[in-house]
Amino acid sequence: MKRRPFGRFPYRKRGPFERPFKPRGPLLPGRSLNPRVQRELRRANHLMAIGEHMNAAQIFVSIANQASDLGIVYPAPMLFLQAAHAYLLGEQFKESLEQAKTGLELLTAQERWKALQEAGEGYIQALQGAGKTRDAQQLQTWLTTCLQGKAVETATVAQLPERCPYCGASMSLAQINAGSGQAAACQYCGSVVLAGTHR
Repeated sequence: MKRRPFGRFPYRKRGPFERPFKPRGPLLPGRSLNPRVQRELRRANHLMAIGEHMNAAQIFVSIANQASDLGIVYPAPMLFLQAAHAYLLGEQFKESLEQAKTGLELLTAQERWKALQEAGEGYIQALQGAGKTRDAQQLQTWLTTCLQGKAVETATVAQLPERCPYCGASMSLAQINAGSGQAAACQYCGSVVLAGTHR
C-alpha cells in the first residue's frame, strides 16, 4: 500500500482580506444549551435548593450571557430572571433589579407577552415580599406600559410548554408531584417548570 508523501497538502494561510471559515451558520432561535452548559445549570439549581443563592446567581448570569452571545434567544431572559431571584434571596437588591430588567426587556424584544406578564408579576410579588415596595411600584408601572394594547393569551387549561424555558431543550419535561399544581422537571438541567408559565 502506497503512503501519501508528507507535505502533499500544505496548510494555506488565510490572507489579510479573507473572511475566517465558519463551519456552521449562526445558531437558530430555540436551539438548546449544550450539555456542558446544561450541567452548569443543573448545578446552579442545586445551589439554589441548598441556599447558596449568590453562587447560583453568578452561574445563572454567566449562562444567560453565554446564551445571549451565541444567539440562543429562547432561554436567555428566563436565566436572567433566575439570577434576579437568586440575588433577591441573597439580599443583593441592586444586582437583582439589574438582572430582572435585562430579562424582562429581552422578553419585550421577543414579543413574548404572556411570559413577560407572568415573569414580571412574579418578580414584582417577590420584591414586595422583600420590602422593596418602591421598586415594585416602578416596575409595575413599566410592565403595565409595555403590556398596554398587547394581546395576552389567557389559557383556560394550564399546559406545560413544549421546551424547557431555562435550557431550551425540547421534549425534556417530566411530570413531578407538585401538590395541587401541575409541574414538571427538566431532565437536562433540573429546572422546575409550572404549567401555563414561560410561554
